[in-house]
Amino acid sequence: VVIGAFAGMAAVPVFTAVRTATRMGVQFTNIVSLASMPNFTAASATGAEERKAELVALSIAAALAVLLPAFAVLATLGPWLIGLWTVGVLVPTRALMAVMSLVMLLDGLWHAPANFLLSINEHGRFSWFFLVASLAALALAIPLVREWGPTGAALSLAVLHAAMLAWVFTQARRAGILELQALRTAPARLVEAFRTRLLGQAAPGIPRSTGDGGTP
Repeated sequence: VVIGAFAGMAAVPVFTAVRTATRMGVQFTNIVSLASMPNFTAASATGAEERKAELVALSIAAALAVLLPAFAVLATLGPWLIGLWTVGVLVPTRALMAVMSLVMLLDGLWHAPANFLLSINEHGRFSWFFLVASLAALALAIPLVREWGPTGAALSLAVLHAAMLAWVFTQARRAGILELQALRTAPARLVEAFRTRLLGQAAPGIPRSTGDGGTP
C-alpha cells in the first residue's frame, strides 16, 4: 500500500517479485527449526541442557548454510534471475536486490530462536515488540519510499529485522535458550552424532551424548 501510494503502482510488482524470491530462503531455514520444536519442548521439560544446545546449534548452522549462499547469489545475480523468472517483464535494481537480500538474511536468523521461544510458550517475549517495531517500520517506510521508491521500503524492512534479530537473541539468552557454555561444545557433539549414525562409531575423545544431557 505504501509503495503504491508514494512510488506509483508500477513499483509494486517489482517489489513483490523480489520479496517473493527472498522469502524462499527464510522458508527453507524454518524447516529445521520447526521440525525441532517438539524435541526442544521435551528437552526443556526434562532439563536436558546439552540436547537443547544441540538443537539450537543445528538450527542456526542450517540457517547460515542456506542464507549465506542465498544472500550471495541474490545480491549479485538477483536482477538477472528475476528478469529470467518474469521473462524480462520485471527487472529490479541492484540496490533493491541487495537490500532485500540483507532483509532475508536478518529475517531468517531471528526466526530460529523465535521458534524455540514459541516451543516453550515464551513467544510473549517478542510478539509485542514485533508489533511495535512493525508499526514503526511502516511509518519509517513513508519518507523512505518517497525518496528511494521500493528500495526505501526494503530499507525500512532491514531496520525492522535488524531490531528483531537483536531483540529475539537477547530474549532467547534470558530464557536460557542461548546458553553460551553449552553452545560451545554443541558442534562437537553434533559431529559425533552424525559420525555415529553414518559410520557406527564415536569420534575419538568425544563422549557420546544420550540426548538427555548426560553421557552413557
